[in-house]
Amino acid sequence: MGRSMFGITAALALAIALTAPASAGEKLTMDGSTGMIPLVSELAKAYQRKQPGVEIGLGKGIESIGGIRSTIEGKIDAGLVSRPLKPEEKGAGLKEVEIARVGTVFAAHAENPIAGITEQQACDIYTGKVKNWKEVGGPDLAILPLSRPPQEADPTVIRDKIACFKELREAEGVLVLLKSGDMSNALASRAGTIGMTNTTALGALKGKVKALALGGVAPTQENLGKGTYPLIRRFFIVTKGNPSPTIARFLEFVRSADGAKVVTELNAVPVK
Repeated sequence: MGRSMFGITAALALAIALTAPASAGEKLTMDGSTGMIPLVSELAKAYQRKQPGVEIGLGKGIESIGGIRSTIEGKIDAGLVSRPLKPEEKGAGLKEVEIARVGTVFAAHAENPIAGITEQQACDIYTGKVKNWKEVGGPDLAILPLSRPPQEADPTVIRDKIACFKELREAEGVLVLLKSGDMSNALASRAGTIGMTNTTALGALKGKVKALALGGVAPTQENLGKGTYPLIRRFFIVTKGNPSPTIARFLEFVRSADGAKVVTELNAVPVK
C-alpha cells in the first residue's frame, strides 16, 4: 500500500511540474546532430519567448553520435539525434522522442536552373561518370560533388533507399565535408556544386540553395507527409532515462501547435 501511494504521489508531482510554468533560473543544455541545429535553434527561441526564465544552451553540433555519448556521460541534458536509437543505445538507458521528419535531398546552388535529377543520374555524378551539368539537362557548368562521411545520416539514408548507392565508390574528385554547416556554406557559395543535405538546413539558408526533385518527385512538405518522396530522415531528442520536468516542458512545446508552426516554417513535418 505504501509503495502504491508513493507511486501515485510521484506521478501527481510530475504532472503538476509539467503543467506549472517554468521557473526563473531553469537551464537546458542540448547538442548533437549538426543538421538538427537550425530547427532546434528556432524552437528554442520560440520557447524562450513563452518562457523567458529558461536558459537554453545549444551547442554548435557534435553529430548524432556525439550527442548520444554526451547524454550518456551527463555532459548535456539532451542529445539531438537524426536517426532512431540502436538497441544497445536504448540498453544504456537512453529514451527518444521524435520531434520532426525531414527530407534528405540532393541540393544545388539556387542559380542553377536544373529542377531535378534521377537516382541513376545522382549515382553517375558521384562515381564521376557525369562531370558536367549539361549531361543531365542543366547548364554547361562543371559539377563539383559534395558528400558527407559515410556514417552520417544523409548518406546513410541515400544508401538505404537508392539501390545504385549501396555499393557505390565515390570518385576521387568528390569533396567530403565533415559537418552539415560546411555543406550548407559550400552549396551557397559555389555555383557548380551538388551536395547531400536536408530540407531544414535548406530552410535556414533562405533561398541561397535549392533542393532537387528526385525521379520527378520534389521534397515538398506534402510529399514528405504522404511519404511519396523517398528520402526521409527522422529527428529525435534523447535523454538519459525519462525526461526531467524541464526537458519535458520543452518537448511538450515542441509537439504543440506553436511548436508545429516553427517546424513547418523550416520545411519539416511535425510529429504529433
